[in-house]
Amino acid sequence: MLAVAALPATTPAGTTLDLADWGDRLTIVQGSFAEHVLLRPGRGQLRFDVCSGTILQGPVRLFVDATIDDTAAMSAARLTCFRKALSHDPADRTPPRRSRAHFRQVAALRTFDALIDGASIRDVAITLFGESRVRAEWLDPSEAMKSACRRLIALARRMSDGGYKLLLDRACDRS
Repeated sequence: MLAVAALPATTPAGTTLDLADWGDRLTIVQGSFAEHVLLRPGRGQLRFDVCSGTILQGPVRLFVDATIDDTAAMSAARLTCFRKALSHDPADRTPPRRSRAHFRQVAALRTFDALIDGASIRDVAITLFGESRVRAEWLDPSEAMKSACRRLIALARRMSDGGYKLLLDRACDRS
């Protein structure tokens, strides 16, 4: 989450934020000490807090207080994403990175397909991890791979029993 300061934009040059440009893709919650903003520039979303000034009174220019330290590379990457999200050029907007939950849900769907075809736990593992990795790790005393497959099988079954509706509800909340 980024903390920003908002100052009135005196000229249209540069990257500015204007509520009129965003419509229902921008949500603001007035907090005690900040405006909490959720911006949906495309398929993803961006959250930031306006700790100084306001974005409610016309176009503003946003300023971020950044520190140069061990996390500078991460901060620079976040600032680049932030700038691109505010850009009015669709070509400048990058799609959001897939989350771990997204990859897990895809794996659960693949697991469900394998189960429909009558796959065993080992067959599910081969589908997800590949035959060579399964051959190398299947008999490992920790049973980590088997446990991962069991969890994915349980998730796949929950999704097939109506759990997929939660995913759809969350997707509707984001759009």
